[in-house]
Amino acid sequence: METKRDIRKQMLCARDRLTDREWETYSDRITEQVVSHPLFVQAKEIWCYVSMGKEVCTEQILVSALRAGKRTAVPKVTGKREMKFYYIESLNDLETGAFGILEPKEEKKGADCCLEKSDLLMLVPGSKRSDFSRRFVRSGGKKDRIWRRILRHVSSENGRMPYVWTCV
Repeated sequence: METKRDIRKQMLCARDRLTDREWETYSDRITEQVVSHPLFVQAKEIWCYVSMGKEVCTEQILVSALRAGKRTAVPKVTGKREMKFYYIESLNDLETGAFGILEPKEEKKGADCCLEKSDLLMLVPGSKRSDFSRRFVRSGGKKDRIWRRILRHVSSENGRMPYVWTCV
């Protein structure tokens, strides 16, 4: 029987073997599905990771959210085991941060965790989802623990879990 770690490794290897053209095609298809989905359309806020490497490209998702007038937030590493979301008004509000990942500039306002479930759509990176829609990212390391802490914090602030969409 394959373990979660084995499946995760297979998924990431398959993703990394994509040609640039395949990656772009898949990212475009996923972007279209995301921005046309009722959860995206109805959300007042979009919290989305900024992609790197062969992750699903989130640039157009972020641009679509901003153009639609949605409050848009992206994560920033703020400590050894800490990551917080900050609002952006354009992609120009991003700069290279920890691990070479684009992050919001220092002066950006922190995102409000106290939102109703129907107001927030969170897009998180993932390599596999379980039958219970729980997220598994990378090797379950530091980044995974940080995402879990954010999800727990958001849900404990308002007593509800935001809609979460994982992207491979």
